[in-house]
Amino acid sequence: LRHVPRPCNVVLELGCGTGEFSRRLASIASRVVAVDVSAEMIRVARNRSAQLSNIEYLVGDMMALPLDHAAFDCVVSLNTLHHVDPVQALRAMRTVLRPGGTLLIADVLDRRGARSLPINLLAAVVRLARGAMLDRGTHRQALRAAYKAHGCGETHPTLTEARALAAAELPGAVVRGHLLWRYTAVWRAERR
Repeated sequence: LRHVPRPCNVVLELGCGTGEFSRRLASIASRVVAVDVSAEMIRVARNRSAQLSNIEYLVGDMMALPLDHAAFDCVVSLNTLHHVDPVQALRAMRTVLRPGGTLLIADVLDRRGARSLPINLLAAVVRLARGAMLDRGTHRQALRAAYKAHGCGETHPTLTEARALAAAELPGAVVRGHLLWRYTAVWRAERR
């Protein structure tokens, strides 16, 4: 949220899921357009956001929506890029971003090899500790099973690959790796 430009008129969130981050964006932006391919996720998001009049939820493929060119001050994609062709997705995101706008990405990271063993062990301990605190009731088991099935067959970039993609498609983006197998990218479009 600290990277969202201020003031911010219109934000596009791609892969909004149940709208948790959309609601946070709505607290600082005049208008939020939130998209997810799952009609069920959008139904839940609309129900949970009923009190907020500045969020518009859309069901659709982020690559096929008829969004206006240069219409958004900020575009956000959280844990969605690995589900689509990342080059096409980044190009589509750039197209709908206003000059001077901000593109924010957070996604899944793969850390392979023996050199990554110490940080992967630390991340596993942190994840286990967090899971122990949150693991209450059978809904957590169902959620874990759903995430396991959800990630089946996916591939995720290494930090080097994520940086190379950003260098090619988002020149000047700041890409950082994070402990729990995530990376973030922040890119500001040039002002014309």
